[in-house]
Amino acid sequence: MAWRRPIWNNAGLDPQLPTNLFADCLSPTNSATPIRLERAILQSVGERVVVAAQALDLDEYEQLGLCTRVLLDQPRSISTEQWGGEDQDRLFTYPEQAYWRLHWRNQVLHVVMARWQSGYRTGQRHWVIAQTE
Repeated sequence: MAWRRPIWNNAGLDPQLPTNLFADCLSPTNSATPIRLERAILQSVGERVVVAAQALDLDEYEQLGLCTRVLLDQPRSISTEQWGGEDQDRLFTYPEQAYWRLHWRNQVLHVVMARWQSGYRTGQRHWVIAQTE
């Protein structure tokens, strides 16, 4: 699934995360990666509420019409393509690190998603940023 890029200037509505957020927080990779990411996010968003989640299926929410999202330009997102095999002969896009503006139930939220390698496992976390609880 391809994410939509913003085509307008949001005049300060999007919290500005550091341009090098993912690079700074994902190296060196170890089990403290989510702690470093959350610390950087909290320092960047001021009084906004930040909630961490193990996994949010934003693709499914969007496909069900429960939300819309826009992939933001900064920090630069990273995604990979994977072939779906003979049964689904197409490429699928999988984000590894991403920052979205999400419209959900008449609210504007922001979601940071990151995946990282920790030993033989891949860690993943989402952080939902909201104006209020």
